[in-house]
Formats: sequence, structure tokens, C-alpha cells
Amino acid sequence: RTDDMLDMADAIKNVWADAWLFRTFEERAYYRVDHKSLGMAVLVHPNFAEEEANGVAVTANPFDASGLDPAFYINAQLGDASVVLPPAGITTDQVLVYWDSPGQPIVYIGHSNLVASNATVLSRTQLLALATALDKIHDYFRAAYGTGVDWYAMDIEWKFDGEPGQEPALYIKQARPYGQ
Repeated sequence: RTDDMLDMADAIKNVWADAWLFRTFEERAYYRVDHKSLGMAVLVHPNFAEEEANGVAVTANPFDASGLDPAFYINAQLGDASVVLPPAGITTDQVLVYWDSPGQPIVYIGHSNLVASNATVLSRTQLLALATALDKIHDYFRAAYGTGVDWYAMDIEWKFDGEPGQEPALYIKQARPYGQ
């Protein structure tokens, strides 16, 4: 057995143990969820040692809850620098992609200070590839999360990574309802 296998075994044990914490047991009982129907999972994905870019995105414009100005909001950073809790003084690219508008305009609200002053973290091609994925994710989960609500969005974690000399590929790491 390798250390990786032991780490995986520990992760699985921890996930299963969390399912049987008193608090989670009581919550299932309160909502009348059959304890025998419980299922747990561990997500396994590649380790991104030196990713090209990372970020989070929202599949609707968080600055316009009315829905009259639809856009995808993308927060992007170079490499593996944090976009959620960046160190003091570090800024990120903050972008609105007006996916459903003619010409799909891209508007920068802020710029990363980890790239040259005239550069952006993602190329237009990468932004449009990400927007294509956001559109598909938004539509896929609409039936589960977007019915019966005034404003619906998904919160996405993503990466661009690739071998040196190759065009970085987009990886979607996580998708969950926005605000939950």
C-alpha cells in the first residue's frame, strides 16, 4: 500500500464518518430521510501542480438580480493564486461575458495585478470556451435548481491547465447552486 492509497482510505473513512455525526443523523430524522437510503461519495480529480489559470464563475449576472442584463460573471487569476481569498494587495480579473448579446461583449470590471498591465489572465478564446461550458452547466441544472425561483445561477470552480507548449484545457472542478 502506498501513502496515496492510505490517504484515500482515510478520506473515505472521514466522509462516511461525517454521514453518521449526531448532527447529520438528527437532520435526516427531522426531514424524514430514510437512513438506509444514504449514499456518500468522494470526488477524485487530477492534481494541478502548476495550472495556467484558475477561478470561479457565476452563470448569471450577480449585479443584476432582475435578469434584464444577463451575463456570466468570471473571476480569474494566473496560476494557482487564490481568487476567493487572495493575499493582501493581489487583484483578479473580474469579467462579465454577455453571452446572449450580439457579438458576445466582454467587459472587465477589474484586472489581475499578476499579469502585465496590458494583458488579461484568459485569452478571448479561453473566455468563450469557459462561457460555453457555463451555458451548458446553467441549462443542465435549471430543472433541478432554477424552477420556482426569481433568480437562478450556478457557482462554478474551474481551471485551465496543460502540458508545456500545448494549449491549456478547461477543467470544471465543481458546480453548485449559487448562494448555497
